[in-house]
Amino acid sequence: MIEHNPNVGILGTHVGLSLSPVMHNAAYEAMGLPDYHYGTFTVANPRPEDLQAFFETFLAEQVEAGVTGMSVTMPFKEHVLAVKGLALSKAVREIGAANTLSYKENQWHAENTDWQGAVLSLEEAGVRIAGKKLLFLVLVAQPGVLFMVYVRAVLQG
Repeated sequence: MIEHNPNVGILGTHVGLSLSPVMHNAAYEAMGLPDYHYGTFTVANPRPEDLQAFFETFLAEQVEAGVTGMSVTMPFKEHVLAVKGLALSKAVREIGAANTLSYKENQWHAENTDWQGAVLSLEEAGVRIAGKKLLFLVLVAQPGVLFMVYVRAVLQG
C-alpha cells in the first residue's frame, strides 16, 4: 500500500496503537477507493485552557491539508465541541460529545455514532432499551457510553 497524507483519520492521544487505520485502509482498498487514506492524528494532551484555540487551529490546518473527516477518541470527544462554528448534530447536542467530524460545505460538522453501536449491540443481544431505565449498564459500560445510551433510549421511547 502506498503511504501518503491521510484525508481521513483518527484523532486522539495514543492513536498510534489503534487498528482503525489498518481496518479502514483495507476496506478502502477492497472497495476500490484508492483516493482514500485513513491515518492518525496524534495529539499530546494540551492544557485544558488551550483546547479551544488548539482545535480551531488544528481543524483549519486539516482543511488546508485536504482532510475531510476524522474519528474523535478520548479524551477529546467533549473538548472538540468548544470549536467556534462547529455544526452540531441533534445527537451531539443531546449527548454532549462527538466521535465523528466531517468537513463539508465549508464547515466542520460534529456527529455522535457511539450510542448507535451500543444500542445495536444491546438489541442484537435481545435487550429492547427504548423507554427503559438502564441503570444496570453502569457495571458494563464506560460512563460516556452509558450516558449516550441512556439519552437515546429515553428519546426513542
